[in-house]
Amino acid sequence: MSIPLARRRSGRFIGNPAAPVYVDLFLDVQCPYSAKAWPTVRQVAAHYGGEKVCFAINMMVLSNHRQSWDVTLGLFGLAGDDDDRFAALLGFLYERQERYFNGAFADRTHNDLRSLVADLGNEFDGTPKERVAELLADNAVYAAAKQPGRYAALRGVWGTPTIFINDSERGDLGSASTLDNWRAVIDPLL
Repeated sequence: MSIPLARRRSGRFIGNPAAPVYVDLFLDVQCPYSAKAWPTVRQVAAHYGGEKVCFAINMMVLSNHRQSWDVTLGLFGLAGDDDDRFAALLGFLYERQERYFNGAFADRTHNDLRSLVADLGNEFDGTPKERVAELLADNAVYAAAKQPGRYAALRGVWGTPTIFINDSERGDLGSASTLDNWRAVIDPLL
């Protein structure tokens, strides 16, 4: 069975996809290393601007992060097709990651998790909890959230954060990288 043709290129974009430097960034909403990398990614994006560097944010769900799928569904549902809203909501979720990390959910149910996702959506921008519940059950949201994981599999990505710059994997950049580390890689490409 082939992978269904996507409606759009994989990723949620920070910057212009036609920029000379294209960063494919694979993250998991529950991964503490992805959360640690996120503020620096935002700093790098602001430093270069969207016409020089584009980040394609690809969310994948790691198997050891059992809450990640439902939180990712909430992220895709609440963001819709708005990439700026997606980035803002992702930062909001990372700042509250301890609320849905494995330890916090050791003795809780799937319904508890869905209720938490509805609470988080409501806290983010006042979206009614009933609307968040509808989004979590929406087939289009499900398909959109699943597509980046398929792309990750095609790229051979198995952990997060994983970074490709202009289609070359960059193992030298990760959660501990600083703006200067990123500049050392990106500046020569501009």
